[in-house]
Amino acid sequence: KLAVLGLPWETTEDTLKAYFSQYGTLECAEVMKDRYTGKSRGFGFVTFIDPASATRALSVEHTIDGRRCEAKVALPKGEPSPPRTTRIFVARIPPSVTESQFKQYFEGFGKLQDAYMPKDHSKQGYRGIGFVTFASPDSVEKVMAVKHWMNGHEIAIDRATPKEEPAALKNIFARLPMGPGQRRSFDNEAGGGLARFGGGSWDVLGAEYGHGAGGAGPRIFIGKLTKDTGEADVKEYFMRFGYVMDVYLPKAKDNKAEHRGFGFVTFETDAAIQRVVSHGQHRLKGSTIAIDIAMPKVGCSGG
Repeated sequence: KLAVLGLPWETTEDTLKAYFSQYGTLECAEVMKDRYTGKSRGFGFVTFIDPASATRALSVEHTIDGRRCEAKVALPKGEPSPPRTTRIFVARIPPSVTESQFKQYFEGFGKLQDAYMPKDHSKQGYRGIGFVTFASPDSVEKVMAVKHWMNGHEIAIDRATPKEEPAALKNIFARLPMGPGQRRSFDNEAGGGLARFGGGSWDVLGAEYGHGAGGAGPRIFIGKLTKDTGEADVKEYFMRFGYVMDVYLPKAKDNKAEHRGFGFVTFETDAAIQRVVSHGQHRLKGSTIAIDIAMPKVGCSGG
Protein backbone atom coordinates (compact mmCIF):
# COMPACT_ATOMS: atom_id res chain seq x y z
CA LYS A 1 0.00 0.00 0.00
CA LEU A 2 1.37 3.38 -1.04
CA ALA A 3 0.45 6.88 0.02
CA VAL A 4 0.41 9.38 -2.83
CA LEU A 5 1.16 12.98 -1.83
CA GLY A 6 0.66 16.24 -3.67
CA LEU A 7 -2.32 15.22 -5.82
CA PRO A 8 -3.93 18.02 -7.85
CA TRP A 9 -7.34 18.98 -6.49
CA GLU A 10 -9.02 17.78 -9.71
CA THR A 11 -7.49 14.28 -9.65
CA THR A 12 -10.20 11.61 -9.32
CA GLU A 13 -9.95 8.04 -8.07
CA ASP A 14 -10.38 6.79 -11.64
CA THR A 15 -7.46 8.96 -12.76
CA LEU A 16 -5.32 7.75 -9.83
CA LYS A 17 -6.16 4.13 -10.58
CA ALA A 18 -5.50 4.49 -14.29
CA TYR A 19 -2.13 6.11 -13.67
CA PHE A 20 -0.74 3.57 -11.18
CA SER A 21 -2.14 0.59 -13.12
CA GLN A 22 0.85 0.96 -15.44
CA TYR A 23 3.00 -0.49 -12.66
CA GLY A 24 0.74 -3.46 -11.89
CA THR A 25 -2.75 -4.59 -10.98
CA LEU A 26 -4.38 -2.52 -8.25
CA GLU A 27 -6.61 -3.79 -5.50
CA CYS A 28 -7.95 -0.29 -4.89
CA ALA A 29 -7.25 3.42 -5.32
CA GLU A 30 -8.61 6.10 -3.02
CA VAL A 31 -8.46 9.89 -3.03
CA MET A 32 -8.99 11.26 0.47
CA LYS A 33 -11.80 13.82 0.56
CA ASP A 34 -13.10 16.39 2.99
CA ARG A 35 -16.09 14.97 4.82
CA TYR A 36 -18.03 18.23 4.57
CA THR A 37 -17.20 19.61 1.11
CA GLY A 38 -16.42 16.36 -0.69
CA LYS A 39 -13.34 17.98 -2.23
CA SER A 40 -9.94 16.30 -2.45
CA ARG A 41 -7.49 16.78 0.40
CA GLY A 42 -4.54 16.50 -1.96
CA PHE A 43 -3.43 12.96 -1.16
CA GLY A 44 -4.59 9.37 -1.56
CA PHE A 45 -3.69 5.69 -1.35
CA VAL A 46 -3.13 2.91 -3.87
CA THR A 47 -2.89 -0.77 -2.98
CA PHE A 48 -1.17 -3.19 -5.35
CA ILE A 49 -1.91 -6.91 -5.47
CA ASP A 50 1.76 -7.71 -6.14
CA PRO A 51 4.40 -6.09 -3.83
CA ALA A 52 6.79 -6.00 -6.81
CA SER A 53 4.41 -3.57 -8.52
CA ALA A 54 4.61 -1.24 -5.54
CA THR A 55 8.41 -1.44 -5.66
CA ARG A 56 8.37 -0.40 -9.32
CA ALA A 57 6.10 2.54 -8.52
CA LEU A 58 8.43 3.67 -5.72
CA SER A 59 11.48 3.64 -8.00
CA VAL A 60 10.30 6.40 -10.34
CA GLU A 61 9.03 9.96 -10.21
CA HIS A 62 5.37 10.69 -10.82
CA THR A 63 3.44 13.45 -12.58
CA ILE A 64 -0.35 13.24 -12.35
CA ASP A 65 -2.64 15.72 -14.08
CA GLY A 66 0.37 17.90 -14.79
CA ARG A 67 1.65 18.02 -11.21
CA ARG A 68 4.65 16.34 -9.57
CA CYS A 69 3.50 13.86 -6.91
CA GLU A 70 5.33 11.65 -4.45
CA ALA A 71 4.65 8.02 -3.58
CA LYS A 72 5.60 6.67 -0.14
CA VAL A 73 5.10 3.36 1.63
CA ALA A 74 2.06 3.52 3.90
CA LEU A 75 2.07 1.87 7.34
CA PRO A 76 2.10 -1.91 6.72
CA LYS A 77 -0.89 -3.83 7.99
CA GLY A 78 1.37 -6.36 9.69
CA GLU A 79 2.87 -3.83 12.11
CA PRO A 80 1.46 -3.65 15.65
CA SER A 81 -1.16 -0.96 15.91
CA PRO A 82 0.06 1.96 18.03
CA PRO A 83 -2.23 3.36 20.76
CA ARG A 84 -5.09 5.37 19.29
CA THR A 85 -5.12 9.01 20.25
CA THR A 86 -6.55 12.28 19.00
CA ARG A 87 -3.36 14.31 19.65
CA ILE A 88 -0.09 14.75 17.81
CA PHE A 89 3.14 16.62 18.50
CA VAL A 90 4.77 18.44 15.58
CA ALA A 91 8.45 19.48 15.39
CA ARG A 92 10.90 21.04 12.92
CA ILE A 93 8.30 23.57 11.75
CA PRO A 94 9.96 26.18 9.48
CA PRO A 95 10.03 29.75 10.90
CA SER A 96 8.08 30.97 7.87
CA VAL A 97 4.99 28.92 8.77
CA THR A 98 2.17 30.97 10.34
CA GLU A 99 -0.29 29.65 12.92
CA SER A 100 -3.20 29.98 10.47
CA GLN A 101 -1.23 28.05 7.85
CA PHE A 102 -0.37 25.40 10.46
CA LYS A 103 -4.04 24.99 11.37
CA GLN A 104 -5.24 24.97 7.78
CA TYR A 105 -2.76 22.25 6.83
CA PHE A 106 -3.96 19.80 9.48
CA GLU A 107 -7.62 20.59 8.86
CA GLY A 108 -7.08 18.65 5.66
CA PHE A 109 -6.91 15.44 7.71
CA GLY A 110 -10.09 15.94 9.73
CA LYS A 111 -11.99 18.18 12.11
CA LEU A 112 -9.74 19.93 14.66
CA GLN A 113 -10.40 20.63 18.29
CA ASP A 114 -7.21 22.61 18.71
CA ALA A 115 -4.02 23.56 16.85
CA TYR A 116 -1.31 25.69 18.38
CA MET A 117 2.31 26.74 17.84
CA PRO A 118 4.02 28.13 20.99
CA LYS A 119 5.81 31.43 20.53
CA ASP A 120 9.41 32.25 21.39
CA HIS A 121 8.98 35.69 22.92
CA SER A 122 12.73 36.31 23.02
CA LYS A 123 12.88 36.05 19.23
CA GLN A 124 9.42 37.43 18.45
CA GLY A 125 8.58 34.29 16.51
CA TYR A 126 7.47 30.68 16.90
CA ARG A 127 9.51 27.94 18.57
CA GLY A 128 9.33 25.45 15.71
CA ILE A 129 7.01 23.03 17.51
CA GLY A 130 3.25 22.61 17.65
CA PHE A 131 0.37 20.63 19.08
CA VAL A 132 -2.73 19.41 17.23
CA THR A 133 -5.85 17.84 18.73
CA PHE A 134 -8.30 16.18 16.33
CA ALA A 135 -11.93 15.32 16.97
CA SER A 136 -11.30 11.70 15.92
CA PRO A 137 -8.33 9.32 16.27
CA ASP A 138 -8.93 8.32 12.64
CA SER A 139 -7.51 11.69 11.62
CA VAL A 140 -4.29 10.94 13.51
CA GLU A 141 -3.96 7.64 11.65
CA LYS A 142 -4.25 9.49 8.33
CA VAL A 143 -1.58 11.97 9.44
CA MET A 144 0.79 9.23 10.57
CA ALA A 145 0.41 7.27 7.30
CA VAL A 146 2.31 9.85 5.25
CA LYS A 147 5.23 12.24 5.46
CA HIS A 148 4.62 15.97 5.69
CA TRP A 149 6.20 19.11 4.28
CA MET A 150 5.48 22.74 5.10
CA ASN A 151 7.01 25.55 3.06
CA GLY A 152 9.43 23.14 1.42
CA HIS A 153 10.68 21.52 4.64
CA GLU A 154 9.84 18.09 6.02
CA ILE A 155 8.31 18.28 9.49
CA ALA A 156 8.41 15.64 12.23
CA ILE A 157 5.23 14.25 13.75
CA ASP A 158 4.59 11.86 16.62
CA ARG A 159 1.56 10.64 18.50
CA ALA A 160 0.80 12.01 21.96
CA THR A 161 -0.96 9.14 23.69
CA PRO A 162 -3.21 9.79 26.71
CA LYS A 163 -1.01 7.56 28.90
CA GLU A 164 2.05 9.68 28.11
CA GLU A 165 0.46 13.14 28.27
CA PRO A 166 0.85 13.86 32.01
CA ALA A 167 4.54 12.91 31.96
CA ALA A 168 5.06 14.80 28.70
CA LEU A 169 3.51 17.91 30.21
CA LYS A 170 5.72 17.68 33.27
CA ASN A 171 8.79 17.19 31.06
CA ILE A 172 7.89 20.29 29.05
CA PHE A 173 7.40 22.22 32.28
CA ALA A 174 10.72 21.02 33.70
CA ARG A 175 12.62 22.19 30.63
CA LEU A 176 11.23 25.72 30.63
CA PRO A 177 13.68 28.52 31.40
CA MET A 178 12.55 30.28 34.56
CA GLY A 179 12.74 34.03 35.01
CA PRO A 180 14.13 35.81 38.09
CA GLY A 181 11.98 35.09 41.10
CA GLN A 182 9.96 32.39 39.36
CA ARG A 183 9.80 28.89 40.93
CA ARG A 184 8.81 25.58 39.44
CA SER A 185 6.85 24.68 42.57
CA PHE A 186 6.01 26.02 45.99
CA ASP A 187 7.67 23.43 48.19
CA ASN A 188 10.44 25.91 49.07
CA GLU A 189 8.17 28.89 49.59
CA ALA A 190 9.56 31.30 52.21
CA GLY A 191 7.85 30.80 55.54
CA GLY A 192 6.50 27.38 54.56
CA GLY A 193 3.14 28.89 53.67
CA LEU A 194 2.25 26.15 51.20
CA ALA A 195 4.92 23.53 51.85
CA ARG A 196 2.58 21.66 54.17
CA PHE A 197 0.52 20.62 51.17
CA GLY A 198 3.14 18.16 50.00
CA GLY A 199 5.64 19.97 47.81
CA GLY A 200 3.47 20.53 44.77
CA SER A 201 0.58 18.10 45.34
CA TRP A 202 -1.92 20.80 44.48
CA ASP A 203 -4.59 18.25 43.56
CA VAL A 204 -4.89 17.33 47.25
CA LEU A 205 -5.34 20.97 48.12
CA GLY A 206 -7.89 21.34 45.34
CA ALA A 207 -9.90 18.41 46.65
CA GLU A 208 -10.09 20.11 50.04
CA TYR A 209 -11.93 22.99 48.40
CA GLY A 210 -14.13 20.94 46.11
CA HIS A 211 -11.89 21.33 43.06
CA GLY A 212 -10.04 18.02 43.18
CA ALA A 213 -9.32 15.20 40.81
CA GLY A 214 -12.99 14.80 40.04
CA GLY A 215 -13.04 18.18 38.30
CA ALA A 216 -14.44 18.68 34.83
CA GLY A 217 -11.15 19.36 33.06
CA PRO A 218 -7.36 19.64 33.25
CA ARG A 219 -6.14 22.20 35.79
CA ILE A 220 -3.15 24.29 36.78
CA PHE A 221 -2.16 25.68 40.15
CA ILE A 222 -1.37 29.40 40.27
CA GLY A 223 0.38 31.24 43.11
CA LYS A 224 1.99 34.51 44.17
CA LEU A 225 -1.17 36.41 43.29
CA THR A 226 -1.42 40.02 44.48
CA LYS A 227 -4.28 40.86 46.84
CA ASP A 228 -6.01 43.00 44.23
CA THR A 229 -6.09 40.12 41.69
CA GLY A 230 -9.61 38.75 41.35
CA GLU A 231 -11.09 35.69 39.66
CA ALA A 232 -12.17 37.85 36.71
CA ASP A 233 -8.58 39.04 36.24
CA VAL A 234 -7.30 35.48 36.29
CA LYS A 235 -9.92 34.28 33.81
CA GLU A 236 -9.30 37.17 31.42
CA TYR A 237 -5.55 36.50 31.44
CA PHE A 238 -5.71 32.73 30.92
CA MET A 239 -8.46 32.82 28.27
CA ARG A 240 -5.71 33.70 25.78
CA PHE A 241 -4.37 30.16 26.15
CA GLY A 242 -7.69 28.32 25.80
CA TYR A 243 -11.24 28.18 27.08
CA VAL A 244 -11.33 28.57 30.87
CA MET A 245 -14.07 26.51 32.49
CA ASP A 246 -13.45 27.58 36.07
CA VAL A 247 -11.29 29.83 38.26
CA TYR A 248 -11.12 29.26 42.00
CA LEU A 249 -9.23 31.39 44.53
CA PRO A 250 -9.62 30.02 48.12
CA LYS A 251 -10.56 32.70 50.64
CA ALA A 252 -8.57 33.52 53.76
CA LYS A 253 -10.08 31.94 56.88
CA ASP A 254 -9.84 35.13 58.91
CA ASN A 255 -11.05 37.42 56.11
CA LYS A 256 -13.51 36.01 53.60
CA ALA A 257 -13.18 39.13 51.47
CA GLU A 258 -9.58 38.26 50.55
CA HIS A 259 -8.12 35.26 48.77
CA ARG A 260 -5.04 33.42 50.03
CA GLY A 261 -2.75 34.33 47.15
CA PHE A 262 -3.16 31.13 45.17
CA GLY A 263 -5.81 29.22 43.25
CA PHE A 264 -6.72 26.91 40.40
CA VAL A 265 -7.60 27.39 36.75
CA THR A 266 -9.55 24.65 34.94
CA PHE A 267 -9.30 24.48 31.16
CA GLU A 268 -11.38 22.63 28.63
CA THR A 269 -8.44 20.85 26.95
CA ASP A 270 -4.92 19.69 27.75
CA ALA A 271 -3.74 21.72 24.77
CA ALA A 272 -4.48 24.91 26.70
CA ILE A 273 -2.18 23.77 29.52
CA GLN A 274 0.52 22.99 26.96
CA ARG A 275 0.24 26.58 25.81
CA VAL A 276 0.47 27.90 29.37
CA VAL A 277 3.63 25.97 30.23
CA SER A 278 5.22 26.71 26.85
CA HIS A 279 4.69 30.43 27.38
CA GLY A 280 7.34 30.66 30.10
CA GLN A 281 7.04 33.48 32.61
CA HIS A 282 3.59 34.85 33.43
CA ARG A 283 2.83 38.31 34.80
CA LEU A 284 -0.54 39.33 36.18
CA LYS A 285 -1.42 42.70 37.74
CA GLY A 286 2.25 43.72 37.69
CA SER A 287 3.50 40.61 39.49
CA THR A 288 5.25 37.47 38.27
CA ILE A 289 3.01 34.56 39.22
CA ALA A 290 3.97 30.93 39.75
CA ILE A 291 2.47 28.08 37.73
CA ASP A 292 2.40 24.36 38.38
CA ILE A 293 0.44 21.52 36.81
CA ALA A 294 -2.30 20.16 39.06
CA MET A 295 -1.89 16.47 38.35
CA PRO A 296 -4.84 14.23 39.34
CA LYS A 297 -4.08 11.55 41.90
CA VAL A 298 -5.45 8.01 41.73
CA GLY A 299 -6.25 6.99 45.29
CA CYS A 300 -4.11 8.12 48.20
CA SER A 301 -1.48 6.64 50.40
CA GLY A 302 0.48 7.82 53.37
CA GLY A 303 3.99 7.94 52.25
